[in-house]
Amino acid sequence: MSKLFLVLALALVVTAPAEANLLRSGDFGSATDLAAWRADRPDSTTLEWFPRDGTDDIVSGSLKLSGRQGGSQVFVTSCFERPAGVRFFEVGGRVAILDDQGPQVSADSRVMAFLGMDFLSAESEEDCLARANGFGATPLVGPRSWTDTKNVLSFDEVRPEINWGFVTLGVDRRNNAGATAIFDGIYAVARKGRCFPTETTTCYLEGRFMVTGEFYPPDGSGSGSARAAALQSDNSGVLTFFGPENWEILVKVLDGCSLNERYWVFLAATTNVRFRVVVRDLLAETARVYEHPGGDPAPATTDIDAFPTCGL
Repeated sequence: MSKLFLVLALALVVTAPAEANLLRSGDFGSATDLAAWRADRPDSTTLEWFPRDGTDDIVSGSLKLSGRQGGSQVFVTSCFERPAGVRFFEVGGRVAILDDQGPQVSADSRVMAFLGMDFLSAESEEDCLARANGFGATPLVGPRSWTDTKNVLSFDEVRPEINWGFVTLGVDRRNNAGATAIFDGIYAVARKGRCFPTETTTCYLEGRFMVTGEFYPPDGSGSGSARAAALQSDNSGVLTFFGPENWEILVKVLDGCSLNERYWVFLAATTNVRFRVVVRDLLAETARVYEHPGGDPAPATTDIDAFPTCGL
């Protein structure tokens, strides 16, 4: 995959919809233009395009952040506005520390890499840029190979004054020596609910709805967790039971509020295995359960009265 916006494209492990990725739709530069990034300490910090890549994509590369002195070296992106109703953000990617740093034998000599996000009570983009600083993330210490990292930023209450955000890259070494780290596949995804995709969880309607499932093989060997297939949009997902290429259930969660003041749930299964699917509205803190006893092929489910929670 070509990275037109630096490494600000969704990593392969991320199943969030592209339209929710603020970095892809924002003005964050390209491989030949790093103007959208600014250094906290420009006299001792550099950011450059680097051919090494965390996904072994030979047509792409990564961001290389280097500091010539000890202490924290920080780059931040241009500021972007928090969309209305968004209460959660996920930021992540892959991070590695370059092998040319030499032995890291003590805590003071170890290189720490940071990938994070922060939001401010700023009145404008210019105000945000003037104040943007800090890591906002737990550091990774000394990973020589590529390491996946993810941080979740949540707003405990809907606070409209926390309205401008930025993504942060940082590298730190305390013993007054230089430090270098590389960052690949950086992404930032907005959520109105607190659902974030995992191997066994699919998320819908900007993270408001979460779907999990279990299946029960006919040989009586117990139960297993349904897994999320790679195919997913913001309102549709696919669950698998026995392998990633064997798709079992299509799940759709649709916003029908303008039609009957309900959120709808549709299930279409291509299996005769017993299963149980749970759909949760995380804002309303309520759930619906859909079960098939097994034996016969599972019928389709069209529940257009699933969640009368449109007012939240």
